[in-house]
Amino acid sequence: MTAQLLSLFLAFLSALSASGANLAEPTALGQYLVLVNHEYTLSSDYEPDDLIKPSVRNDSGAILMREEAAHALEDLFASADADGMHLIATSGYRSYDTQELIYKRKIKNTGSVEKANEELALGLVQPPQEFREE
Repeated sequence: MTAQLLSLFLAFLSALSASGANLAEPTALGQYLVLVNHEYTLSSDYEPDDLIKPSVRNDSGAILMREEAAHALEDLFASADADGMHLIATSGYRSYDTQELIYKRKIKNTGSVEKANEELALGLVQPPQEFREE
């Protein structure tokens, strides 16, 4: 049960934290369900208006999430605790600028855009200008 909840939650989070060029449109399935990938991305200034800090164990103290996701995470942690597992949250909402900084750092650390893309699922359509091969 906990593994299934964790898988669903991670899929939900990945849909909320991508960036790039073609703006994603909300689907007819609900206001929180949006297709986000390399082709359909969130705008660079996207920031949810309902960010809150979930009441869960974390390793940074600065995690913010959309309210619905934060409450789902709290439920997931409670279920995991009941199953004898102790989870620790490591990340939540990231701004476009934060995502881009992480991506640039990964390009420098791996030595190539291709390797960085293999290790990260950031959804950038193109690498930052300074890393593009001309």
